[in-house]
Amino acid sequence: MITNAPRTCFPGRSRSGYSWVEVLAVIVILLLLFALLMPGLSHPREASYRMRCVSHLKQLGLALHNYHDMYRTFPPAIMGHSIDRTLEEGNFERMSGLVLLLPYLEQANLYEQVMEMQKQEDRFQLSWHNLKVEQLRCPTASRFVHRGNPTSYAFCIGDSVQILPEPSQATGAFGGSLARKFSEFTDGTSNTIVMGEVAIPRGLALQGQIAIDQPRAMLNDPRLCWQTRDSKTPYYLPKVALHPQGRGWLWEDGIAGMPMFNTLLPPNAPSCAVGGSDGVDGIYSAGSYHVGGSQVLFADGSCRFIAENINAKQKSDGASRNRNPYGVWGALGTVAGEEELENADY
Repeated sequence: MITNAPRTCFPGRSRSGYSWVEVLAVIVILLLLFALLMPGLSHPREASYRMRCVSHLKQLGLALHNYHDMYRTFPPAIMGHSIDRTLEEGNFERMSGLVLLLPYLEQANLYEQVMEMQKQEDRFQLSWHNLKVEQLRCPTASRFVHRGNPTSYAFCIGDSVQILPEPSQATGAFGGSLARKFSEFTDGTSNTIVMGEVAIPRGLALQGQIAIDQPRAMLNDPRLCWQTRDSKTPYYLPKVALHPQGRGWLWEDGIAGMPMFNTLLPPNAPSCAVGGSDGVDGIYSAGSYHVGGSQVLFADGSCRFIAENINAKQKSDGASRNRNPYGVWGALGTVAGEEELENADY
């Protein structure tokens, strides 16, 4: 009786499965494909986050315009009880101007709650510190766990390093209790930043923190603030003392460095508080966790992404093409600097 021999590619040898080498090779190939596909999968998600972030900024722009239509001025960046009350007694100069925009962000009920709670003596016991407003959070930043109720958006105070300046000294759209009118934007509303992103804390990342107790020399030469950074990474040096809460840690708090930024150092640069931590002069930079820069809102309601390598030429570097001592970035922050700007500049 003749039987058929098993068919095989290799005479005299049979196979019942794959060897461990072949299985390992398949696993390696699959891992490589996954690694190659990950950027493609995450990029659309970040693009969606950026679009939602722009939408939030445009909502804030519309709120500012509606506020101006009602009161003929923009809201102040900082407000609170009357000047005859001290910080220890109440909330003088501690409430952010974001509170005034709540009715124009479809948050009228929350606004009424906040105003009622303002009557309490001790602002640090106010329950509205637990109230979240999603329109004030960038979706990209929301991926990171953070205590408190931070804001991703802040008011622009121009190229001033005095965070609570007298109205006559302010160069930006906002400054302390200053309430500007559209007529004061002589540089043009399309060339003047009113709000922009600030990042929430994330370890030692530059965007979300403030180096505190820095020397006053930084106010005359902001480049010194770069010395707080690790030269090889986008992080602060481990030895640098940082703010206990970081940027924008409470959306309703108007303390210096929280709801404001100036245009001296470019987006994603360090922030440096001079001679203290809260309510002090300093360099407070815009920033975000979008790759390569930060988004800003202009006075005409438009939004643009500003790259972190924008011209922010320092006055100690020598002459600049425009009049502002802090380059194009500094010029965009002022309302009446008479600088010459073109869209190609930024």
